[in-house]
Amino acid sequence: MDLSVLEDKVHSLMFVFDGLTADEIAQYLHLQGIKGYRINARECVISNYIHANIADAPVTLLTKPSAIGLLDKSNDLSFICLHSNSSNVKRFIVNFDDGKYCSLVAM
Repeated sequence: MDLSVLEDKVHSLMFVFDGLTADEIAQYLHLQGIKGYRINARECVISNYIHANIADAPVTLLTKPSAIGLLDKSNDLSFICLHSNSSNVKRFIVNFDDGKYCSLVAM
């Protein structure tokens, strides 16, 4: 998939969270049935949400509190930013990694 197409798709998916609090983001993801692993950039709730909605999203897609991006295998695994996360998404990710939102944890 072309990088600009992927970037547009990620932006569109993350637009859903604009104006939502961290708790509302958690509720939305819970209602969508999305789960993930804490402290796991490849399989966190946000990464799994993107993979659930973009069938051909690359496996090198990562979610950090500050951004969503890809690892560039051709450049010493540098991070290619696709989307900068809003403060509420950052708060959700930090809260999730710190133990909040147990209903979103994959077993």
